[in-house]
Amino acid sequence: MTATFPARFTLVLAAGPCPCAATAAFRETGCRCSPAARRRYLGRLSGPLLDRVDVKVPLQRPGREDLPGRVPGERSAVVAQRVAAARQRSAGRLAGWPEHRGG
Repeated sequence: MTATFPARFTLVLAAGPCPCAATAAFRETGCRCSPAARRRYLGRLSGPLLDRVDVKVPLQRPGREDLPGRVPGERSAVVAQRVAAARQRSAGRLAGWPEHRGG
């Protein structure tokens, strides 16, 4: 017998590779966890749950240069000016709306 249950979502799971969050993929961080410690750590995840995971993607830790929206050397004062200008533009767009409180 087969039953089909409709679902409109994607479940994304994330798990660290070991208690210190570093494995062979992150050798530069100096992981010193034993293989037994890693097995025990991953053993906390339910077997039946892991059996239902179809795609497993190992990821590398991003460097600072990989982070989106970061402009190297940008000072806080420059960012504050940009935020203030954006708030002024937003206030101008919303000025005619009764719900706008001008905050």
